[in-house]
Amino acid sequence: MIRGMFSAASGMQATTKKMDVISNNLSNSATTGFKASRAEFKDIFSAIVRAPGVQNADGTVSPVGIQIGHGVMLSSVAHDFAQGSPIQASTDPKDVTVMISGQGFFKIQLPDGQTGYTRDGTFHLDKTGQIVTADGYPVVGPTSIPSNASVVSINQNGTVSYTDPSAPPQNAIVPAGHFVLARFPNPQGLFAVGNNMFKESDASGTAISDNPDNDGMGFLRQHYQEASNVDLVGEMVDMIITQRSYEIGSKAISTADEMLSVVKDLKR
Repeated sequence: MIRGMFSAASGMQATTKKMDVISNNLSNSATTGFKASRAEFKDIFSAIVRAPGVQNADGTVSPVGIQIGHGVMLSSVAHDFAQGSPIQASTDPKDVTVMISGQGFFKIQLPDGQTGYTRDGTFHLDKTGQIVTADGYPVVGPTSIPSNASVVSINQNGTVSYTDPSAPPQNAIVPAGHFVLARFPNPQGLFAVGNNMFKESDASGTAISDNPDNDGMGFLRQHYQEASNVDLVGEMVDMIITQRSYEIGSKAISTADEMLSVVKDLKR
């Protein structure tokens, strides 16, 4: 019974961590480009009372044996990189918000010199005309766009251009670089570092860089944002199931305690 109490306690600890994951998903349901997480579990090593396949005293072989589990533990928290729905963000001709329809990630130059990767294409023009994230980090690829540009265009293949009303001929279209996207052999292995940003790791594999619309990167859609892929109804149902699992674990502990109390009070 003591062992059963610890097994039930492990279940309560696991469901507490799962509730943390669910709460984080729900709180980021409106975060642009957010990818929902899911908690994954594994059972704890079983105590082998009798191994399967051992020979019994009468010469027969035990087909299943006796193995008693010690509970459950969290094995991983995996991201769901399924595509989020497109949401129109703006109709401003100079707005540089853009989303990826496909598997790729935007490449971002971080202050420490490393490259970050994000699905959040809520970009802006800084005072120098550079396309940057909301935190001011430069996006890899596009060059600066002058302040007098009347229209900024981002094609689905990543080509950036702008309309210059002062250049001859009037309203000439001037190229301004090209977005570069990245994808990974195992995106589940990326480091999530906050601010909608990921970093490469040994588990993710080396980034494969290419232009949008090539090699499975996906194409770009200007003036659109990628919505979070959190399924609110599914998360609410999962939350209720998790709560009930926690209550069952608590009930198992209290029941085992009552059984121990009965044993303690037995008299010869």
